[in-house]
Amino acid sequence: VTPNWSVSPTTNAAISTGGVLTTTAVPSNQTVTITASYTASGVTVTATKNVTLTAATPTALAISGSSSVNGGASATYTATASLSTGNTATVAPTWSVSPNTNASISASGVLTTTAVTTNQTVAITASYTSNKMTVTATQNVTIIAVPVPTALAITGSSSINGGSSTTYGATATISDGTVT
Repeated sequence: VTPNWSVSPTTNAAISTGGVLTTTAVPSNQTVTITASYTASGVTVTATKNVTLTAATPTALAISGSSSVNGGASATYTATASLSTGNTATVAPTWSVSPNTNASISASGVLTTTAVTTNQTVAITASYTSNKMTVTATQNVTIIAVPVPTALAITGSSSINGGSSTTYGATATISDGTVT
């Protein structure tokens, strides 16, 4: 037979005239009721069935982003959850960084570093919870010591005759010991 199909509520589910139930992702398990109605020779019969829409749970988490960042710079990281449905989804996890002496990470995954004199390694951690299941991932990031000027000296004469000109220069001492 070919009944008339309906589903209630329609918030997260729809059913086609051929009886194919299509659902959207749900944050927690929900029940919908599908109804089939068939009429023949003036007689209508109806049947209902409760169906549980099962929420996907995260099974693993992966962090994407650079493994190194120059001191004094920023980089953006994202997290992707593997789900019990076999799909993946970009998620908004809780971010943290350790140690946080030379780096901080925002709620949106932006790692901000301070200048360092030697390379430093920090661990960024993402933690994501859905459907009472928590998954975490950690990625080490090296903060690169970028040479910076530490001193500047002016070269040239300390006196000049009035009515004349002379040329002055400058040399910079860099944190790695070089002079330019």
